[in-house]
Amino acid sequence: MARPGLGKVFHFAPKEGLTPTKLFNGDLGLVTVDNHRKSVFNTYKLFNRLQPTLLSTNLSGPGTDTRRVGAITTKDPASKAVTVVMWNYQDSPTDVSINIGNLPYAADGKNVRVTQYVIDGQEPSEAPNHGWSSQWGRTDNHPESVRLTLPSARTPSRIDLFPRTDPGNEGKGFPIDFTVRVATDANCTAWTTVVARGGYWNPGRFRQTFGFSPRSTRCVEVQATRLYRFADSGFHLFQLGEIKLHA
Repeated sequence: MARPGLGKVFHFAPKEGLTPTKLFNGDLGLVTVDNHRKSVFNTYKLFNRLQPTLLSTNLSGPGTDTRRVGAITTKDPASKAVTVVMWNYQDSPTDVSINIGNLPYAADGKNVRVTQYVIDGQEPSEAPNHGWSSQWGRTDNHPESVRLTLPSARTPSRIDLFPRTDPGNEGKGFPIDFTVRVATDANCTAWTTVVARGGYWNPGRFRQTFGFSPRSTRCVEVQATRLYRFADSGFHLFQLGEIKLHA
């Protein structure tokens, strides 16, 4: 991004490239010979998701002075999309405070939501698409939500929530008590609850479908008020593989 005039970027792994013991130098490149993606593959994937305009990002916290913890923020002036890529090269989790200016959203940033891979078109939550998760580390039951802002008004009448499907974790993280609400305005202020469920069971790996009366919608939010508790860690988490809206 510092050199926008570059038309191509070539990747070369010296350790692999200088020991050509197999056809095409074995694992030279972005994937292994048995088709597993390397970390450098994910680096290029994240870079490909960035927008064309670089924004100024102020980051503070442990590791930010050495860039072992950092962030890149970009936007698309045409679509108003904003993408933030953050990294942590330290051995332990780190809490950071990020301040991003000139966002094409509310000045207080309250309607900027990190959706990760919850609307990437990949329903399974198996590697390399792990779906969406709320923040790790909290052992108390607490509310969490995920919000989708549509580019223009739509008239949905159904929402599909896809649970985790990775082996051994099927359905884990699916909320126990939750609501789905929609807003008609682009600022996401006038909300109407269209789905409410309590005491919901673990759905396993199967899609959960909820219908409601069609209405003009700009924003959709799934609010979880009672979360799944992971027995091994004690964490309360809200996790989904994918969200899909249908007219």
